[in-house]
Amino acid sequence: MKTVDFRKDPNSESIVNSICNLISLYEYRHKKKCDDEKLKEINNLQQQDIYRALPYLEDTVRFINLDLNKLYVQSEKDDFYFFDCSFDLYQKLLSDRLNKFLSDHKNSKELEFFENELEKLKTPNKQRFFSQDFSKINYSKYLLDNIDFKIALRRKLEFIKHELADLKGGLKYKSKIFRNSLAEGWFNNTLDELNALDENKKGVNSFQAKSAAIFYDKKCKDLIFKYDLQLKIFIAFLNKSYNAEIKHLDKLSDGKKHITEVSKLIKLYQTEWLANNSE
Repeated sequence: MKTVDFRKDPNSESIVNSICNLISLYEYRHKKKCDDEKLKEINNLQQQDIYRALPYLEDTVRFINLDLNKLYVQSEKDDFYFFDCSFDLYQKLLSDRLNKFLSDHKNSKELEFFENELEKLKTPNKQRFFSQDFSKINYSKYLLDNIDFKIALRRKLEFIKHELADLKGGLKYKSKIFRNSLAEGWFNNTLDELNALDENKKGVNSFQAKSAAIFYDKKCKDLIFKYDLQLKIFIAFLNKSYNAEIKHLDKLSDGKKHITEVSKLIKLYQTEWLANNSE
């Protein structure tokens, strides 16, 4: 059992260590039972200043939750995965976790990774644990109501369900990117109209800049793309769907040269959309 004080060493691993120590203290004070080796560790913890001021069980639970909140923030800085990490970090680390899964399970496929992820996300109380000294320390039963964890879990579930549907061919359009199938159709037709695709639907001829002109257009944001679509998600979609080979996920080439043409095309779509949706 490590006794690093994360208040002096603020990183994700030291915060996890603190959470595990607090849970060990709680369980000892609640049950008053443990083996001799564990008792020595508990006594050692109780002599430390950071734990000495926790005489009551409810205080310990409160500090566990304070540490979990700190871990939620710090984990983004450290790229540290744990079950209740933010949705942004979950997405960022997903590719590495997928590759590790495929490496650890030699005969597995991408579909099986996402199916496994879905099962885990559906049973959060079983997955909320940290590993310490070859033991699993489950923090689920100490977790108080946490809106950040709830939101992150809901978004992860939605994301994985969409990924599975895409892999199984169950979606008729990329619902994480577009508002509906008509919007996706307009996007593809517009890329064709702008001469940004070759005969194999690969991005060519200033594809990045033309895509940027579409992405940043105000009407396109309102009519074509899902609300608050993030640039990195959009670029990942371009790379996957059009073999675009865009290296940076945080920027696209300047699309100013193509703004006027995109504006004309989206106005035509808007007119048609209003006509079809008018009472």
